[in-house]
Amino acid sequence: MTTRTFASMASGVAAKPGEKPPICEEALHVVRKLMYGNRGYAASDSGSRLQHFDQVEKLLEDPLDPVTVQALLISCSRAAVDINTLFGTTPGEVMAFRVCGNICNPGDPDDGVVGSVEFALSQASPPLVIVLGNSDNFVVEAAVRCAMIEAGMTDVPQGPKLTGGYSEKDMGLVQHVLPSARDALLQHPHLQFKKLCELAAKLNVWNTVQVLLSTSCTIYDRVLAGTLEVQGAFLNLDTGKVQFLGKHPSQDKLLVERPCQEVARTAEAPPVPSDEAHAALYAGNRRYCAGNGGQVARSYDERLLRRLSEAGQNPMAVVLGCADSRAPIEILFDVMPGDLFVLRNAGNTLNETSGGTIGSVEYAVAHLKTELLVVAGHSQCGAVTAAVGAMRRKESLEDFGGRIGWLLEYLHQEAQAAVDQLPKEPLKAQVVLATKLNVLATMEKLIRYSEIVRNAVERMDLQIHGAVYDIFNGEIHWVGQHPKLEGILERELPVYRWKVTPYSRTSESIKSNPLVEALQAGNLRFVSGQTEVQRAEKLQDPSMIIVAGSEVRVPVETIFDSQPGQLLVQLCVGNIAGHRKGSLFKSLEYAVARFAPKLLVVMGGSHSSIIQKAIQAASGGEAASGKNRIILDRVTVSAARAIEQVAQDGSSTAAGRDIKIQQLFVELNALYTLEQLLRHSQIIRTAVKCHGLELHVAVLNEATGEVEFLGTHPMHEHLLSAL
Repeated sequence: MTTRTFASMASGVAAKPGEKPPICEEALHVVRKLMYGNRGYAASDSGSRLQHFDQVEKLLEDPLDPVTVQALLISCSRAAVDINTLFGTTPGEVMAFRVCGNICNPGDPDDGVVGSVEFALSQASPPLVIVLGNSDNFVVEAAVRCAMIEAGMTDVPQGPKLTGGYSEKDMGLVQHVLPSARDALLQHPHLQFKKLCELAAKLNVWNTVQVLLSTSCTIYDRVLAGTLEVQGAFLNLDTGKVQFLGKHPSQDKLLVERPCQEVARTAEAPPVPSDEAHAALYAGNRRYCAGNGGQVARSYDERLLRRLSEAGQNPMAVVLGCADSRAPIEILFDVMPGDLFVLRNAGNTLNETSGGTIGSVEYAVAHLKTELLVVAGHSQCGAVTAAVGAMRRKESLEDFGGRIGWLLEYLHQEAQAAVDQLPKEPLKAQVVLATKLNVLATMEKLIRYSEIVRNAVERMDLQIHGAVYDIFNGEIHWVGQHPKLEGILERELPVYRWKVTPYSRTSESIKSNPLVEALQAGNLRFVSGQTEVQRAEKLQDPSMIIVAGSEVRVPVETIFDSQPGQLLVQLCVGNIAGHRKGSLFKSLEYAVARFAPKLLVVMGGSHSSIIQKAIQAASGGEAASGKNRIILDRVTVSAARAIEQVAQDGSSTAAGRDIKIQQLFVELNALYTLEQLLRHSQIIRTAVKCHGLELHVAVLNEATGEVEFLGTHPMHEHLLSAL
């Protein structure tokens, strides 16, 4: 997807923190346009949509008639009408981000909704961000019921029964909205329930606006410069009318202090999944090699360092490396303070079954919950070279003075093996092999010597990767996970085998499902021009959830020609699920518990703008700043795997390689989202095991409008049984 930049015009110069920003005339123009469009919708019986052929063609940008992104909109996943119909806009003019309750998590520095908005702002420059609340919002109603119970009120309406035995107050998403519900109750404790919910919904809109202004450096800077406005709005589902609420009532106060540019990863955040940590190190080293490193040097911020010192550490990886002064771990991986837990000794070996090194590793794994362990050797290692030289000369390692011989003894077997395997090769070649063998040996020792490490690997709570750093060009050559891991653990590891084997589609993942068939039939009507325009008198409970990318220009409900309310659609950049404590994750969990759907589909887009950004990130492009990196860190997992796989499959042309990487990325990224939901959500696992929920992957071909369903995750059963 390509977008054209909206040239926002501000009246005057940028304000200083605490001052009133200049008026953004372009934002006012867009608001008026949306008002007129909504007036037409509200006055009609069925609203209006573009003709079918326009809809299909609008999936991709017309280079001869490009559409300007005029506004970004955060709204609820459950909707009675699509955004283009509601505002009378053309596909591409409004980019939507949809999450249950239209929330951003105020306590989450890595919020995926804020990250999606920042990413969109980096691709285009719309002058307006709107947070749209609505009446009859099921999340707000749940929060109001909880607030009424807290206040000791007896006339609390009966809420729905949630699947899995959960109560509304148990749900993380409801907890995010609860402060707005409490404030509404404090302001008007005697209001009728419906009116009380409408008040709470509007307060929730302001809370989301506050999170955007107070946590996003990008949004803050643009608002202060007068090139962007963040406004609230409220949709009355009964009338179809949107009330535009304007700016946050306390905007000037919220703009007093600029948010931190970078996010400090502290103990308050969940652990970084091993695949994402590995992708971050992979991309960081590529940046370093490409001359785009220096993230550590840019990270100085007094508030960031204070957060790290006060809130505890949460490193994304443990790195056991060599003490060689030419192998600076944090620099060659281009990371920030707090990202790595680094252990170093000469030869990056494990020279004891207990003690400081193994104890430090266990501390990081058991107490800091770090999910990635990297053993990093390097070229021209002095310790390895000395050990190989001694084996070539058949010298005793005891001849080395002091404790040096004692240290080299732990490299003896790998040095001897390299000499035996390459007896006629020069010292240099033998050292290269011994370095790799030593990395693998240390990986194996970590598993054999430590029960904590072994158990974490077996539970899939830890991955151990090997790496060799070339001190000449700075490049990390990844050894990967141990090729004999199943033998070391003496058990089969299907998920491990799937991750280390080149990905390909499998027909075994495709299962017959009547809901999938209904979506396929609706998509066929869309493609063939037989869709029907409908308007709901009352929202039905959704039977299916679709997770898709905000970059998809045509509403998902239209692509599947669904009945109003039949689908609950969550939209964010890259169709990610976010992390396990984030708003995107909690939104899906609450939707599953509240509506007990039988199908959840993660749908990737063939021409998404995130594809090239992810590939660039995994290929050494400049590091994303701020919350933009929240999105890229997750999608880079699939980009890195796709790049490595295509590099080995023998594609002969540049075009062939690039197209294959893009295809692999779209599918792997959707599968990764499913994997994270299965691994980290007890609510979703329970729904799959006990309540008939199926998780599927699909790919939208944005050139044709056709959606191809690929089935469930190939490791679906193993992911469930492993947990």
